[in-house]
Amino acid sequence: MRSFFALLRLSALQLRYYKTRYLIMGLLLVLGSGFLFISLAYLHSIEKSLEQGLITRLTGHLQVYPPEVKEISLYQDPTGQNPWIQDPRPLEKGLQSLPGLLGSTRRILTGGLLQKGEKSMGVLIAGLEMEKENSLRNRVSPRLPTGIVPLADQEILVGRGVAKVLKIIPGDRIPLLVPNESGFISGRRFLVKGLFSTPGLDPIAELFIYINLSALQPLLGLEKEIGHLVLFTSEGTLLDLFKEQVAENFKSLGLTANLFTWEEVGRPFLGILSLSRIVLGLTNLLIIIIISLSITNSTLMSLFDRTPELGTLLILGTRPGVLFRLLWGELLLFGLATLSLGLFLGWILATVLGRVGIPALNPAMAMAFGQERLYFSTDVRTWILAFSISLITLFLASLWPILRTCRMNPAQVLKER
Repeated sequence: MRSFFALLRLSALQLRYYKTRYLIMGLLLVLGSGFLFISLAYLHSIEKSLEQGLITRLTGHLQVYPPEVKEISLYQDPTGQNPWIQDPRPLEKGLQSLPGLLGSTRRILTGGLLQKGEKSMGVLIAGLEMEKENSLRNRVSPRLPTGIVPLADQEILVGRGVAKVLKIIPGDRIPLLVPNESGFISGRRFLVKGLFSTPGLDPIAELFIYINLSALQPLLGLEKEIGHLVLFTSEGTLLDLFKEQVAENFKSLGLTANLFTWEEVGRPFLGILSLSRIVLGLTNLLIIIIISLSITNSTLMSLFDRTPELGTLLILGTRPGVLFRLLWGELLLFGLATLSLGLFLGWILATVLGRVGIPALNPAMAMAFGQERLYFSTDVRTWILAFSISLITLFLASLWPILRTCRMNPAQVLKER
């Protein structure tokens, strides 16, 4: 062991002697590990941002539907397809004192016809408890605009996609027609209080109009009936466990309902996340290949310059295994220092971007972010993945040059040198 540390001290001197080569290799490791950390943080941030945008503006964390509803999706036309929850109060009673529950709200999703002048357009209608929705959305995502404001029963909010087609502006009074429970068409004029936009979720959300739940129910011929309940959970709540607890509470009260998580409801949007993973994965792979080739080349050149020294060690009786541990230990110490510096610099940049965010420059980026601005975030998994991938890359890239050196014929090499 003493001889090993003595050899390691000798290697430290070699680092100083061949400092230019090691400086180049160190710079590559710092830049590569830093870029890898930022890339992993970017992917993690997109996951959180898309989740936050969907949960806050569309799905909530968990949705409660009548037992007849077997499947639900954001792309599903709700008109006339979903049976009603006849009385939501027993279900709401089953949610009382549930750990992790931030709040619940009632909703109705249906379809209708909006008219202005000679133009008309089929729209998706969301009947919401506006004040409760606004409060819960602010609590879940304080930095994300909720997109809604309190409404009187004669007022509506219109998505910009609808407004663009029908040329609607705030202050217009326009008729809204819906099919009611009796099979007839009922309608009423509403005042457009404002237009809303949901960058990142525009293809769906901007085809909606928002209306007070209490105003939509009479139009549909309903009294207490609603479409579904939307549950919001506090940060850190395990959704699968929470879903099981809700199901157990309902079962203990003799209630039946189907529960859908935000991932099940927002499945179409998760394809965007899969695409982002593929693109970033290929980018990281390319960076890893470039860095690996550079490390292999630098290690080969460094060991070639040290051939007389290493050959002499082998002639003096140093076993190839000891020499392998020496060279790998030397590279490991050097790699730990440079990789740690790169990861630290990457973390600093991710922290800055977590405060200021990066804007979505086009609709495609907004769709990927799930909102109009991406705020970077990291977790323990980001650190572990970045460090592990960097260290494994360093080991594999330097393995062949080190093995080649340990297997050389010292007498022949010294004779040639």
